[in-house]
Amino acid sequence: MFRNLFARSVNEECPAILETLNVQVRWRRKPRWLGTAKTKVFRVAPRTQQDPDERAFMMKMSSHYRSQMKGLRAFLRVEVLQASLPSTTSVLLKSPEQLQAEFDEALKINSEWNAECAKIRARRIEKQLKEQEELVLEKLAAKEEREEEIRKKVRQAVELQKFESTKFITEENIDEAIEKSLANEVDYNFAIDLEGNMIQGSQSYGKRTTQ
Repeated sequence: MFRNLFARSVNEECPAILETLNVQVRWRRKPRWLGTAKTKVFRVAPRTQQDPDERAFMMKMSSHYRSQMKGLRAFLRVEVLQASLPSTTSVLLKSPEQLQAEFDEALKINSEWNAECAKIRARRIEKQLKEQEELVLEKLAAKEEREEEIRKKVRQAVELQKFESTKFITEENIDEAIEKSLANEVDYNFAIDLEGNMIQGSQSYGKRTTQ
C-alpha cells in the first residue's frame, strides 16, 4: 500500500524518478484452480547448467568424504569392541587356579542371584494364590447369598400358593361354592356421587347408603 501511494505521488510530480526507482506493484496471486496460463502451457523451463570442472571437483570431494567417514566409523567400531572385551594378554597371564577361582566366584554370585529370584518368585506366587483364594471365597459367598435369596422367594411363593389353594373350587366343594354364591348375590352395578354416597343398581333402586 505504501509503495502504491509513493508511486502515485511520484508519478504525478516527477515521472522520471519513478522510472529510475523501478517501483513494482505486486497484485493478488492467481488462484490455483485457474490452471496454467495459455501463454505458458507449452513452455519448458531450461535446465540449469553446471560447470563440468566444478561438478568433477564436487564428486571427487564427496568420494573422499565418504571414504574418510567409512574409515572413521570402522576405527571407532573396533575401539568400542576392544574396550568391551577383556584383554587377551591379561587372560593369558592368569594361572588356571586364578581362572578357576574367578569362575567359582561368578558361579557363587549367580547362585545367590538365582536363590534371591526364587524367593521373590515364591512370595509372588504365594501372594497370587492367596488373592485367588480370597476371590474364590468371595464369589462362593456371593453365590450362596444369591441362591439363599432365590430359595427364600421360592418358599414365599409356595406358601402364598398354598394359602390361595384353600380358596380354590374343587370337585368336593363345588356344590357348596354354588350355594354360597346364590345365597350371597352381589350387585356391582352402583355409582358414587361427589359426597361419597353409594347409589345401588337396578335391583335396589332408590336406596342410598353412605360409605
